[in-house]
Amino acid sequence: MLNFLKRVLNFLFRSKKRYPKNIGKKVIISKDCTFSHPENVIINDYVYIGPRARVSSFGKVVFGKGVIIGPDLVIHTANHNYQNDIKTIPYDVGLNIKDVYIDEAVWIGSNVIILPGVKIGKGSVVATGSVITKDVLDYSIIGGNPAKLIKMRDNIEVFNKHFESENYYIKQKLD
Repeated sequence: MLNFLKRVLNFLFRSKKRYPKNIGKKVIISKDCTFSHPENVIINDYVYIGPRARVSSFGKVVFGKGVIIGPDLVIHTANHNYQNDIKTIPYDVGLNIKDVYIDEAVWIGSNVIILPGVKIGKGSVVATGSVITKDVLDYSIIGGNPAKLIKMRDNIEVFNKHFESENYYIKQKLD
């Protein structure tokens, strides 16, 4: 009976908070996350999104399998047009919209900001407090503002062995 009640409350809470409908299996989304346009968000299997994530999803946002995100993530998919043929200042009424892709098995620390048009490559690690302004190569460990390459992930062969067998942390934790 308690499980049924939890599911009903979870459904009611999520529907009020406008959570994405395109969600894979064994996904954990902290209850205080917000998605501006949840219809543009795709969350694949075995994803964890930590507390207070704010996803401004004017464009598409895709979370690959096995992604883990720490608290206070901010994702932007739009920016104001301030350069090309503007009709008002400091920026025009139009938006420049660009999609954000977070590939599989990515770990993003707390207080990270991801700007429009960024793709974070497979198996990457993003350090706490980073601001991601450009694409991130597969297996990169990055950090800073703006984020820069710190080093590449060690032992990619072992990583890929676990990747091929879908040995994701959240999958193991919830089984």
